[in-house]
Amino acid sequence: MVDVMQMPARSTGVEPGGQVEPFTAQPLDVQRVLDALYGDDEDDDDA
Repeated sequence: MVDVMQMPARSTGVEPGGQVEPFTAQPLDVQRVLDALYGDDEDDDDA
């Protein structure tokens, strides 16, 4: 298996431990996660 340490650094959110954040793999989900956390769907229209 390929360890995360072997893989090229994609972006912040990837720790040397080998735990990859879900939003790191799919940046599109970031807005959905933020909306879920903040609960501001209207902010999506402004942003």
